[in-house]
Amino acid sequence: MINNDNMDKEDIIDFEEPLDMTDPNARVQNNGYNAPLYDRRRLYDDTPKTQKIKTPLIQRITGVFVIIAMLIAVGFMGYMASKGNFDIDKELPLFKSTGILVYGIFIIDSIVVYGVNKNISVIVFALILPVFYPIKRAYATSDTKTISLVWLVAFAVLGIYTFSNVHVQVERKIELIKTSSDDYSSDCDEAVRLLKGQMVGDRTVVEIVKNNIDDYVWEAEKVSSEVCSVTVKGNCDFVINQIPQPDALYNNNTKISFKVNTATKKYDLAYIAINGVDLTAQQAVQVWEYLCNNK
Repeated sequence: MINNDNMDKEDIIDFEEPLDMTDPNARVQNNGYNAPLYDRRRLYDDTPKTQKIKTPLIQRITGVFVIIAMLIAVGFMGYMASKGNFDIDKELPLFKSTGILVYGIFIIDSIVVYGVNKNISVIVFALILPVFYPIKRAYATSDTKTISLVWLVAFAVLGIYTFSNVHVQVERKIELIKTSSDDYSSDCDEAVRLLKGQMVGDRTVVEIVKNNIDDYVWEAEKVSSEVCSVTVKGNCDFVINQIPQPDALYNNNTKISFKVNTATKKYDLAYIAINGVDLTAQQAVQVWEYLCNNK
């Protein structure tokens, strides 16, 4: 039998006065057996502090590496931006090593986060959209998003500034890539890229071709171990004295062929055919000089 005389008035629950569970300062009342009632606010507490305690150690460790990777990426882009119009070829190894390091950390961390939260989208972002991965991770783990947003803005600003310094080089690199319409085997890749990238004045050969020939296609074949015959054909339109004018009704009315030596890094004009007819050597030189100077 309960001895009510020994109970404090403060320990007695006042059932007539309901407990305000929304009051953060409300005192946890005790029951008649002097045992504390469950504090429902704590039972459903899901604050960032509580979540941090619940975060597995491995995820916290990889999270630190993600922050380090973000700092490395921003620092690298800042370094590149400070160099101005740098040589992409010389800096390419540094670009690759830095990118692989940051990319690898993001992928490893995404796998860890997936193991904890079973959110497959973090792996997708790490693989396909690594630039946005830190923000996606913050949403998946309910971490603060401030650091990720600051990093994204800084990386974007520095990246745009860096690209603006070297965009001409980047565009030229893209022009050297083999397209689906090009027709040549892999053993001619070096020769074709070498020819495309040759500078004639202030333009490359591929820029001259792009400016003068429509619907052009590159072809190449091996002549010897060091020499390839590289040809570009398409539709051209020009008027030069004593030179046959390309016929608009003739498919691939212009064909220009070169001999490229991959050992000496040099090329020579082999021949030019207009409307299927080979020009003389003098006419071929005249047409090529015209195309090189035509802007």
